[in-house]
Amino acid sequence: MIGVQVDPGARVDLKDLESRLQTCLENVQPVYAVVAIIGSTEEGAVDPLRGILKLRQEFQSKGLSFLVSGQYQSDFTSQQRITKDRLYWSS
Repeated sequence: MIGVQVDPGARVDLKDLESRLQTCLENVQPVYAVVAIIGSTEEGAVDPLRGILKLRQEFQSKGLSFLVSGQYQSDFTSQQRITKDRLYWSS
């Protein structure tokens, strides 16, 4: 798992994701999946799925391909609040 920064709205930071994907490409390190949250989260954020898909298309043209999985999370009714400062994806 490689941590990716999130923006002030608790969404994946696309610039940081791009930088980490570039590092994987340069190090010939495979990436299996990038997981985006497209439903309600504890922070009320929805990751920029279109931007992540655009990055996948760009990196596919460079020889690095990976699954983009949009996970739906609907535990917004939970009383438990979990603070996150990173989104993790598998590599």
